Amino acid sequence: MGIKYLKGVVLLDKIPRNLNDISQKMVMSLFKDKKFSLFDLEAPKLVESLNVELQDVKIEERRTDLVFLLENNKLLHLEFQTNYRKIDLTRFILYDVLLYKQHKQRDVTTVIIYSAKVKRKKVELKFETLNYQPHVIFLEEKNGDEILRELEEKILNKNPLESDDILNLSFTSFMKSDIIEFKDKTIRQLKVANNIDDGEIREGVIALIFGFASKFLDPNELEEIKEVFIMQKDIYSIWIEEEIEKKSEERSIEKFEQRFEQRFEQRFEEKVIETARKMLSKKLDTDLIAEVLNLSPKTIQNLQ
Repeated sequence: MGIKYLKGVVLLDKIPRNLNDISQKMVMSLFKDKKFSLFDLEAPKLVESLNVELQDVKIEERRTDLVFLLENNKLLHLEFQTNYRKIDLTRFILYDVLLYKQHKQRDVTTVIIYSAKVKRKKVELKFETLNYQPHVIFLEEKNGDEILRELEEKILNKNPLESDDILNLSFTSFMKSDIIEFKDKTIRQLKVANNIDDGEIREGVIALIFGFASKFLDPNELEEIKEVFIMQKDIYSIWIEEEIEKKSEERSIEKFEQRFEQRFEQRFEEKVIETARKMLSKKLDTDLIAEVLNLSPKTIQNLQ
């Protein structure tokens, strides 16, 4: 029995504008009131999916990845990262404080899931009065190729998938693999998921794979993944189209901001040099000019 291409199916009456929303909804639909073990982390049952938009915050990224209310009345906050940056931990601390404030002062359990590019390391922030140590999962330590082969065999043999199987299948593209390109791993992962007999689970897993992967795929890669689908306006194609448009727009804005910033810096430097020339023409002390305008003595000498 070979691997089939994806078929167009309708998952939701209304298509969410953000694939994060899809991930949030699908995790809830697949795991609500069921055992929820996230690799090495055992968590109480998921009770409710919570709003990931943070209120009263002025930072560049105002959304957490996923947030759920647990059976023990605590919050589960999940973040997915393809590289390690210590500065991200300060952002996650801020998220946790805001979640605590926003959701009736409930305790927050934060889990950071690092992709195969990140080797195991100590992930914490320490200050004199604060020690921040989130739960950390390193997918570099899991063999995605082996796990995917086992799951493919299980699916093709019509064996039911457990919750751990669903999570493993949803994350294999982030695990260690002989396949280098993330895009290629995602395509292989989607093809395997499409063989799941249970329509609800199949649709949920495919949506989860899209939701997780879309955060790290650029518009060109999304276009290539789109070619995997049969040529009709199915729901997945629409999701990808919207994600491509959004990411292309974000990239255009980013390039404009970079050009604007470069041009501003250039004009500022020109004004500083112009001011330095005027001060030199007034026979002002060169050391004073250098200090006031933050210029090197060599620059002042060249202007003279």
